[in-house]
Amino acid sequence: MVETHNYQELGGLSEVAGLAIATLDPAEHSVDLISSRLSYLGFMQEGTGEPLKALATATEGYRLRLSENPLKHLYLCATESNIGYMYNSANNHLESKRFFEMTRDRWAGFVRTEDGEPVPWNTVHKTNFGRCLVYLNEHDEAARILDESVQAFKASRPVNWAMLA
Repeated sequence: MVETHNYQELGGLSEVAGLAIATLDPAEHSVDLISSRLSYLGFMQEGTGEPLKALATATEGYRLRLSENPLKHLYLCATESNIGYMYNSANNHLESKRFFEMTRDRWAGFVRTEDGEPVPWNTVHKTNFGRCLVYLNEHDEAARILDESVQAFKASRPVNWAMLA
């Protein structure tokens, strides 16, 4: 629903998820359920033109993620990237850059294959970071990042035509 921008259905799903979570035993209130719901709700708010509301929602989920022990770095990477995207939508490109740099650094430090090998930074996150740098007039770095992203998208199977556009 996020990928297809079906925000009406996403809003309904988020509402139902909130009601379902409220019926669970408090011991079953996992950070994953609540923070995932907040992430999707934030995407819906951002996509319907409410980036500041989206940031408040996503930040609440981010704080929950940061409270987990142990930290789930892959989920934190996604959350930080989402918040960076939302700051970009809110025209706060410096804060957007800060969040994209946090997710890039976390990814490099913690995301590994089963064999312990580093995994290349998520191409969607990288592309959104490149777009942020365009708004900050950091054109050389933006061009380098976006060129890498285009090559990665072209090499992926299936090709992610929506991101290439």
